[in-house]
This record gives sequence, structure tokens and C-alpha cells, in this order.
Amino acid sequence: MVIDTYDQDDSGLWARLTVDWLGGIVPDAVFTSESYGDNYARCLTALAKGGKVCTHVAVDRARSAWPVCGTDVRAAPLHPRFWDPIPRLGETDRAADLIRTDLHVTSLLPPYLRAYYALRVIFVGAESTGKSTLAARLAEKFGTRWVHEFGRDATEAKIAAGDVATPPSEDDEDAAPTPMDAILEYIAGYTTNNLHTKNQSRRL
Repeated sequence: MVIDTYDQDDSGLWARLTVDWLGGIVPDAVFTSESYGDNYARCLTALAKGGKVCTHVAVDRARSAWPVCGTDVRAAPLHPRFWDPIPRLGETDRAADLIRTDLHVTSLLPPYLRAYYALRVIFVGAESTGKSTLAARLAEKFGTRWVHEFGRDATEAKIAAGDVATPPSEDDEDAAPTPMDAILEYIAGYTTNNLHTKNQSRRL
């Protein structure tokens, strides 16, 4: 991705940067929907060797098929017109409708840009504190999607498939220790050892 921090009106600079980014190659053609395209192509031609000419191909200059530009998106990326479904043009421009259909375009922002600008909210907390319920209700309120807790889904799937052993009863003294038992035993031992050390230090 090119960091767009350069002077937008300096076609000569953009031509030099383009050739540098392409490893010294001058492209045969550039495709834009902008008025600067002609001058940009001329600047690229000036950098070419052996009489090579870079041609400017104007694409959808009227912006009927794709009524948006990067400058507008960067200025207000969350504006509804970039996210709302694109209305069909019908008789006004059937060609534009066909292009959108072929490209599976449903909004002015393609999926990867929608993902980039989408606000993500993450709920963190102990089990059974309502994280999933809150996520579902917020998603419903704002008309978006939410992601289920992976750990819960994975565990429920394992239980349904019989891949998870039934936890032993508390009354079963011969039952094998569970991972939680091991953790509690470690914590108990750690605490006891620390207390023992502290008591010894006091006696010293």
C-alpha cells in the first residue's frame, strides 16, 4: 500500500515515485478517473527511454459506474453513502449495472475496505457474565454481525461429539485429577512454600 502523503497536484513527483516503485519501469498505460491523468502520463513518458510513450486511459470519468473517489473516502470513511447498498441505475446506465453485477459490488466500499474501517468491539470478562448476550444485542441494534465465543463453540462441539470426558464426581475419591485439580494443587503448594519461607525469615 502506498502512503498517500505526497502533493496531490505534483504529477512529476508521482511519475518519478511510480517509476521508482516499479523498479525503473515506465508503464505502458495508466488508468484513472481523474483530470490529472493526461499530465501524469506525459510526465511518465518524459522519464521513458527509447521513445516509449505512456498512454492515459480515462475510465468512468463521469463516475457513473463507481461514483466515489479515494479523497472522499479518506475524508469521511464512515459516511452512509459509502456503506449503503448502491441503487440500480436501470435505463440510466445499464452498462454500469452490469459491471457492478460482474464484480459482485453491493456498496461503494469493497469488502476489504469495509473490514479496514469497521469498528470492532471486544468484550472480555469471566464466564457467564453476559458477554455473548451483550454482543448479540449490540449487533442487532446496529444492524451488524457478531462473532461467537470460540472457546464455548469448540467445547460444545467436542461434548456433542463425545470427545470430552465426563468430569468425575466429587464423591469419587479414586477419580483421576482434573486440570483444575492440578492448578489448585500447584497454587496451594506455592502459597505454603512462600508462607514457610516468610516464617523462617521472621525467625532469622
